[in-house]
Amino acid sequence: MMDKNFTIKPAHWPDDAAALRMIRETVFVKELGVPQELEWDGHDQEATHVLAVFLAGDVLEKPIGTGRLLPDGQIGRMAVLKDWRGLGVGTAMLKMLLRQACAKGLKNVFLNAQLLLKNAKTTKKIVELVMFKG
Repeated sequence: MMDKNFTIKPAHWPDDAAALRMIRETVFVKELGVPQELEWDGHDQEATHVLAVFLAGDVLEKPIGTGRLLPDGQIGRMAVLKDWRGLGVGTAMLKMLLRQACAKGLKNVFLNAQLLLKNAKTTKKIVELVMFKG
């Protein structure tokens, strides 16, 4: 079983672009076959990003997941590296993005997904997470 020692932190484009790009290239372009021109839509500069990192010691952090929030309230580009799926990384990222949306005063937030989740249990947990009273 994978060590669950990870944290979610704010990320900034272009400072953290290499880590964000590596995760999205791996998940969306290589695993799912999303064309480059669709993945890199030009909205990263204006987006609020989060980065999930594996804490591999006092200093070393390995990027394992990412997601973004656009100014219109759209949450998307959520990706978690294969070895880290099912360990709560995506849920933790979504919670942070929702907190950031609240801090920005966004009244409406919506999730944009490129793929339907195949695991009904995971889908149910995510739906329960995002259905809250504000």
